[in-house]
Amino acid sequence: MRIETGRDDFTLADVASACSGLLVGKNRIVRAICTDSREADESTLFIALRGERVDGHQYIPSAIERGCCMVMCESWLPSGEASAVIVKHTEHALSRIAAAYLSTRNIPRVAVTGSVGKTTTKEFVYAVLATKYHTYKTAGNYNSTIGMPLSAVEITPAHKAAVFEMGMSSRGEIARMSQAATPNIAIITNIGSSHLEYLETRENIAKAKLEITEGLRDGGLLLVNGDEPLLRGITGPSYRVRSVSLEGNGDYCGENIVLNPAKECTTFDLRTPTGTLCGFEIPAVGKHMVYDAIFAYVVGREMGMEESEIRRGLMNYQSGGLRQRLLPVGDITILEDCYNAAPESMRAALYVLGSFARERRCRGVAVLGDMRELGVQSRHMHEQIGVYAVEQGVSVLLTLGDLGASIAEGAMGAGLADENVLMHRDLSDLTPAAKQLHALLQPGDIVLVKASRSVAAERLIDALRRLNEN
Repeated sequence: MRIETGRDDFTLADVASACSGLLVGKNRIVRAICTDSREADESTLFIALRGERVDGHQYIPSAIERGCCMVMCESWLPSGEASAVIVKHTEHALSRIAAAYLSTRNIPRVAVTGSVGKTTTKEFVYAVLATKYHTYKTAGNYNSTIGMPLSAVEITPAHKAAVFEMGMSSRGEIARMSQAATPNIAIITNIGSSHLEYLETRENIAKAKLEITEGLRDGGLLLVNGDEPLLRGITGPSYRVRSVSLEGNGDYCGENIVLNPAKECTTFDLRTPTGTLCGFEIPAVGKHMVYDAIFAYVVGREMGMEESEIRRGLMNYQSGGLRQRLLPVGDITILEDCYNAAPESMRAALYVLGSFARERRCRGVAVLGDMRELGVQSRHMHEQIGVYAVEQGVSVLLTLGDLGASIAEGAMGAGLADENVLMHRDLSDLTPAAKQLHALLQPGDIVLVKASRSVAAERLIDALRRLNEN
């Protein structure tokens, strides 16, 4: 990772002061920060992180060979003219640097977390705010305890608002990111099943997500999913709490939701504490998308935007890479949703697939792969996804991976004919799976492709494209 800093006067002395580090050598201007020695140069601060498999300290010499003259590390052997900031823990120091940097940028900040829907909500919030303000957003998957703080130092004086996405794999991580970002508004999209392998219960996942309040400013706003029982009844000692619902359980409720696959949009009405607003439209298909749009609406109102500006912003939403995009491939349509997968997002995607198939009067085909980090209930959860696929009218099912095979078992148990179910366990090469699927496809089919990121299911889409070209 390499991020250019948004200040021309950001120095090593500033870095050392922010994280209580010891500056050894000359003070220098920091033009960029990186965590990969291969991206280091004379104007870039290389941060040596200790990971489970790799210790960045081993690469300090190679960074210096590339011309790097600034290093942040936990231990240091003097090397030529290079300067160093020595700290106790480089990853924790990175968060403190971000906090100090952001303290010089007095702009509204929004933080988004949740088991699923984080990126979509971030993109909706960005689309709304960007209608009125020059807005910064974390790029790609920069939502970790490394990526999010790095993103923060990219903010320039020209930015008037910022949106940060925060993911996690264990307790304490979101707290650290929230304390670095000190948001005015925090959003928890939902509490799902991801990370059950490590956190064991949904209650523990909820506690981890609620850490986003630890940096929330006094008088700030926490937005939560009112349809999630684990997020109901929350009160804050110094912040306000508002809820978003599609089931009538919130301060802001989506009603009269209509999916329109033909126009590739969704319409809904919005009941607010002051009345009902009709005829909202978003350029995406999916009931679950309405939660994200309403979160963005509330953020816009909180930041002084007019309703007309917010409506225009919602229509400017663009999906991120590998997330629910319609791709024509020959005489079929692929619904690409390969970025990640959990039981909740699988169900949402299958619902959209069923809606498309019913509206277009075509077959719905599902390519579903492993969902990771679900713990002891993993196989049962996969089987239930197979059952739900049948309920949504899936005609042909291809599963990827050993866990994905349990989806197939659930689907066949729910009545999907054996000849319409394919299982491909070997994830090293998806071309054979694509060939098997290609033989069963018919003109007009719409094909959902979804799995956890580690499966890289987009490889199957690439293989289908090649088969179509031949």
